[in-house]
Amino acid sequence: MTDQLPPFSFCHSPEQPRRKSQNLNFADGYPEVRDPEKRKKERMALLENMKDYNYEGGACGDCNINTDTPTPKWLKYDRQVLRFFCYFKEPVNERREENFRVRRCTIYFYLEDGSMHISEPREDNSGIVQGTFLKRHKVPKHGGGYIGISNFKVGSDITVYERTFRICSCDTFTKRYFMKRCYEIGKEEDFPDGPVSSFRETLQRHRLKHHKDFANRQFLENDGKVLRFFAVWDDRFSVYGDRHPYVLHYFLADDTIEILEINERNSGRHNFPMLLKRNRLPRELPSDLLGKNLGANLAKSSYYNDSDLHVGSYVRVYGRDMLLHDCDEFTRNYYQKKWGVTDDMLEPVDVQEPAPVLPRMEMPPHNGFGTDIDTMQNCTLFFIKNGRR
Repeated sequence: MTDQLPPFSFCHSPEQPRRKSQNLNFADGYPEVRDPEKRKKERMALLENMKDYNYEGGACGDCNINTDTPTPKWLKYDRQVLRFFCYFKEPVNERREENFRVRRCTIYFYLEDGSMHISEPREDNSGIVQGTFLKRHKVPKHGGGYIGISNFKVGSDITVYERTFRICSCDTFTKRYFMKRCYEIGKEEDFPDGPVSSFRETLQRHRLKHHKDFANRQFLENDGKVLRFFAVWDDRFSVYGDRHPYVLHYFLADDTIEILEINERNSGRHNFPMLLKRNRLPRELPSDLLGKNLGANLAKSSYYNDSDLHVGSYVRVYGRDMLLHDCDEFTRNYYQKKWGVTDDMLEPVDVQEPAPVLPRMEMPPHNGFGTDIDTMQNCTLFFIKNGRR
């Protein structure tokens, strides 16, 4: 009955909410009035530009996902980079051997923001500062605007800050990206050789039959090559002796040896990082052991070399006989390639000893009082109170 009374009855439907956009705002600390019509046009223009920004499921079209909500460009092309391999010719003045130098570079173009950076691979002993050639940013092009995807083509030139790069090839992802969007890829080219490279190739064709040995030849050929053996020294026959594990490094550059100690947990010994400093190791103990010129008068054959070291042999290190029981993979390949050692000769020697058997308390026989369970319980409590198990 109350719903039929005049104060409780409505003659029209409830009104819909009339929302109003915010037109008053602060920009850079200053108040401004934003035009709603202008904001609407900007929003429509933004949606129009983002039509082709929908996620496409990677480089192939089999996994396309149709979504109604546009995806931003920075999210769609996140971590997607086009890579082009190129080179440029740098002029060289006042050189008889060459008048230009070919420098190879790699161009990375980031799809998420249109930026790019150029890097040059580092070469050993090149004498040129290499690495990052151009930091990542959007590169302007001649005539206005920035360099985009349409400016890249294999087999063509691209100018970056008045320096011309010749694009020779690109990676697989870049090829698939161009083919999917029907862009012209171009034809791949080979990198040209500089005058110095061609001159070096001519020298390699006429090799000498007999190479003259020089003092630094061994160092130049074997610099950075190290043989690693795992050794153990059994010193348990002496007072307070023990088994000590070591790592023996043999440097092929100068035939020197260093021995490092392996520190084990709870060994009760002080941590000594090195047993033998890098030096040439004599086979026999020198007579002038405490002199200044240690082993200066010994011949070269009196020192250990790589032919004396192999798995299962002993090395005498100033009165200590160390067993070489294992080596690393590089050492195995070295002996197989140079000395023709078979795999069975490089098998590691098992130096692991069985764990000691700890003594255990035995239950005494039944004394006749009570049952066997009572006697066992009394002995167990006695062992626990005295710290024995």
